[in-house]
Amino acid sequence: MLIILTILINAFKIVYSSLRREIIKSIFGALFDALHIKILFNMFKLHYSRGFRRILMLSLGLFALNTGYASGPLIDAYVEQYKFIAISEMHRTGIPASIKLAQGLLESDFGRSPLANQGNNHFGIKCGSQWTGPEFFKKDDDKDKDGNIIPSCFRAYANAEESYIAHSDFLKDPRKNYRYGFLFDYSSSDYSSWANGLKSAGYATDPKYPHKLIQIIEDNQLYLFDENIYAEPVASTESVETAAHTKSKRSKKLEDLSSNEGVVFLKKVIKEEVSLAKAKHELTKINGSKALILAYKETPMDLAKSRNINLRKFMAFNEFISYPEDSIDVGDIVFLDAKQRDFDGGKSRHVVRQGERMETICQKYGIWLHDLYRKNRLPKGTQPLVGETLVLNGLVKIRKRPKFKREYQVEDEDETLLFDEDLASLR
Repeated sequence: MLIILTILINAFKIVYSSLRREIIKSIFGALFDALHIKILFNMFKLHYSRGFRRILMLSLGLFALNTGYASGPLIDAYVEQYKFIAISEMHRTGIPASIKLAQGLLESDFGRSPLANQGNNHFGIKCGSQWTGPEFFKKDDDKDKDGNIIPSCFRAYANAEESYIAHSDFLKDPRKNYRYGFLFDYSSSDYSSWANGLKSAGYATDPKYPHKLIQIIEDNQLYLFDENIYAEPVASTESVETAAHTKSKRSKKLEDLSSNEGVVFLKKVIKEEVSLAKAKHELTKINGSKALILAYKETPMDLAKSRNINLRKFMAFNEFISYPEDSIDVGDIVFLDAKQRDFDGGKSRHVVRQGERMETICQKYGIWLHDLYRKNRLPKGTQPLVGETLVLNGLVKIRKRPKFKREYQVEDEDETLLFDEDLASLR
């Protein structure tokens, strides 16, 4: 009996020992398998994340290459389309053309944003309390009382040119002079000061805004559009044509302009450009009135017809025109609507230069010709002498009336009105 019991105990030990080894082996095997799977998973995750990061970085790199302020077809196409109005506005207001183009590129996502495409708003100008024109709504940074983002009201324009003009008027608004007025102390060629000044004035909240503008300008040589080759705005057509001549020839232009031969080369380039295709007249605003700076000769009759304006009204807006068939020269300014009595551009006087006439001066400042005569107490048909000072606002004092020469006598002219202090009697 004892022997049998001893045999059973030993047999149980053997079986238990075997089972224990199998159990332990199974447990450790399971743990090992789990650990192995985890290691493989972590290795896959690490590899995946690195690959993902590589793909992401590559995508961002390609995006930056396309839109990260590097030169490319997208930017060139935008600049080609809006360079004229940017240069025209620079002559009118003093805002560098390079700054205006860079802001337009940046704010409109290179002309691709819905606000630019559908609302023709290239500078992100919001409606404000004074705006009564068309509106475009999109989500921006406006919130309701609960802190939820709500659609913001942006101004919408009939075309992009109106947006460019409105951008200038926005910065020059006398009510915002305390904020943006100091910018106009900078030269129109000092794009760096303008870029940093816009940020300090609160135009944008992005701390990198000046850097982005400067990078766009320098990468694409937009500063060449700021070069004031000719002193007088009436010659701006030539500078526009040259600045637009392609990026490779922009640098060439500056080198050639250091000599008289360069000016000859410049005019030759202009003639070649115009002969290939007619340039577009520059649409602008002068003293609040719509105007064109002619890029090629055209008659008043053709201009009035193309702009759907009554010919008689068109000639009344532009007093220097005598006959509908006369040819208006390149660079001349013509108005598409009524001019103003006073000049509201921050300048109160004009010193007469060689070759200037009352007819050209009133066009330059958007003032009615008879009002310019009245303000300076000059008889009609006379011309001020070179170096004399004309007032653009108010009425000159009798003792400071500009010296003049008479070209012809206007019949039935009541010169006593020219010395009457009662301005109401003149109307």
